[in-house]
Amino acid sequence: MNKITLFGVVQGVGMRPFIYTLAQKLELVGFVRNTQAALEIILPTHKTESFLNALKKGLPPLALVEKIVISPYDKTLKFNDFRILESKNHPLNLLSQIPKDLGVCEDCLQEIRDKNSPYFHYAFNSCAKCGARYSLLNALPYDRENSALKPFKLCGFCTSTYQDPTNKRFHIQGISCKKCGITLNYKRFKNDNALLECAKDIQKGKIIALKGLGGFALLCDGRNFQTIERLRLLKNRPLKPFALMFKDLNTAKQHAFLNALECESLNSTSAPILLARKKPNTQLASNIAKNSPFYGVILPYTPLHALLLDLLDFPIIFTSANFSSLPLASDEAEIDALSFIFDFKLTHNRAIIHRIDDSIAQHVDNAIRPMRLARGFAPLYLTLPKRSSDLQKKILALGAEQKGHFSLLDSGTSTLLLSPFCGDLSVLENEKHFKETLNFFLKTYDFKPTILVCDKHQNYTTTKMACGFNTPLLQVQHHHAHFLASVLDALLQDPHLNNPFIGIIWDGSGAYENKIYGAECFVGDFERIEEMARFEEFLLLGGEKAIKEPRRLVLEIALKHQLNKLLKRVQKHFKEDELEIFQQMHDRKIQSIATNSIGRLFDIVAFSLDLVGTISFEAESGQVLENLALQSDEIAFYPFKIKNGVVCLKDFYQAFEKDLGVLEPKRIAKKFFNSLVEIISALIAPFKEHVVVCSGGVFCNQLLCEQLAKRLMELKRQYFFHKHFPPNDSSIPIGQALMAYFNPTIIKKG
Repeated sequence: MNKITLFGVVQGVGMRPFIYTLAQKLELVGFVRNTQAALEIILPTHKTESFLNALKKGLPPLALVEKIVISPYDKTLKFNDFRILESKNHPLNLLSQIPKDLGVCEDCLQEIRDKNSPYFHYAFNSCAKCGARYSLLNALPYDRENSALKPFKLCGFCTSTYQDPTNKRFHIQGISCKKCGITLNYKRFKNDNALLECAKDIQKGKIIALKGLGGFALLCDGRNFQTIERLRLLKNRPLKPFALMFKDLNTAKQHAFLNALECESLNSTSAPILLARKKPNTQLASNIAKNSPFYGVILPYTPLHALLLDLLDFPIIFTSANFSSLPLASDEAEIDALSFIFDFKLTHNRAIIHRIDDSIAQHVDNAIRPMRLARGFAPLYLTLPKRSSDLQKKILALGAEQKGHFSLLDSGTSTLLLSPFCGDLSVLENEKHFKETLNFFLKTYDFKPTILVCDKHQNYTTTKMACGFNTPLLQVQHHHAHFLASVLDALLQDPHLNNPFIGIIWDGSGAYENKIYGAECFVGDFERIEEMARFEEFLLLGGEKAIKEPRRLVLEIALKHQLNKLLKRVQKHFKEDELEIFQQMHDRKIQSIATNSIGRLFDIVAFSLDLVGTISFEAESGQVLENLALQSDEIAFYPFKIKNGVVCLKDFYQAFEKDLGVLEPKRIAKKFFNSLVEIISALIAPFKEHVVVCSGGVFCNQLLCEQLAKRLMELKRQYFFHKHFPPNDSSIPIGQALMAYFNPTIIKKG
């Protein structure tokens, strides 16, 4: 007999029933069972080859086998057929993947709409191809008793279904039906009546809190301007766009432009919120995504969402049930604490073990690229290039601040795990969520780090957290992490790349020798990183508070470059005593931090055009400038110089100042984007054989990436944007772990 061990996505995706059915066809004797680490199959030695050939040809759609290990099995079987045995505990490693939450499949949607189906109008219908996984899981292996379904015993019908080899739900852990005890509640109503009453209240303009797969969402009529304004006020979200849930793809197409790839993404098992271009003159309220060219489009990804939307003839606002930047509510106590935001709640009695946000994706340069890595995309497992060193490392990288993620890297398996998004870690409640998630993964994998990695920014929550570990610590420069992450993403897209890389790293902020950098250019690879260029510095007057107050940025630039017209425009935004204080900060270079951030450059341009005031959400300036620039076909750009590896913008600002009040704002906005593309073209020009990679939050901007892609194709340059994980600070823990894994040589500019 042989023992075949399968590693990868092999639990929670219907592998055991699939293998059982295959074994019946091949008339095998043996068994299959989950272990904590993998899937274990025992079968006759002479049938191994034929079994593996058949296995590879017909895997379940969501299964992914990363590694197969074959070894002898010398124990005697006490039966002469093929069986599914109870799971066995076994040491874990990162090859054992925790299954992701999956959007509802078409078959299950048909069943909940079929009056003759036992799952008719059942809000928790699922099968091997869909349903909650990670959000329900207490531990591996993925068995019912290790999940939030443990309290709900299978009824007679579901028991017979579970045991029937001919049924598609044979041995599926997550099955249930209306008789199994999971109940919808709304006011005094239950199940179907609860949904009916909820739909009526949405039609009346009420705000509803709905308990979904990974947490509560807030819903209201997407046509009702007044209700949406009330929601903005109560949720403390004055301008940031809301997502919209549409009944189906055809309805979404009435309100947004969607190409084939975008439609495929919306209908996928990952089911993200997709940023799609708005169509003009629809019946939707104007305050959903004001000053943005996009709607955040999402389709029902659970039967509960689908059943509710079936009762409504309009799209609904679909946003996280939280206040400001707090974690989304995931239980009754947390949602009740937010009762001042909503009118009524639609809830149920199935627990959410792990809260998880909706993922966000965007079509950029002919590919769907993640912008927030959460439900359906995470936890993410990546296979790394092998190192030459035999030294075994277990690396924990804690990431950055605004995008709460961590990564685990096991050099023994060359596997890296990136956690789901945990929010902005400057918020105490998000820090708690981050630590809970980290502890779950460390415990699940019995992962004991030998190296801890964090950012060099001394004020990051993760940097302070690192001090609590009794583990050797490596602190990594923010943009070095971005660069290594972008190199990995490029190699995952094309493993045959063998040229060195040139990386354009542009973001809002990254610590660099007591400065807040946001614009650097590197060349190198996993063995060596050399800085080739950076943008000139200016001051954040009064420190990091200037990030939220772009008037301070404009004042600094006007003073630095003696731009009298711009100075006159910005002075009206200050009291006289404020101006005097900030003038002293500039002159004496005190109580201020040096920066060269491209994110702040967006803020300077947007504020000067009167498009933003105080920044209320991340990338607000990029959004409004993109919305404006899309209305122009301007081809000119602002001048700049590159001197000794420093991008100097004095000429840029002087020309920009001349355009203010003269040129249409949309043309100025488009000239700004054109200028960024020209700067990148100039930076990469001396490195003709290098592969171009781009990382940092600035490259979440679709217009910039599309313009840049067009230029790079014209230049016949090989280039890669992020595709496997976002370009923003979600990629930082990946780059940090790679720094500890490969230990490249760092060469500073000059």
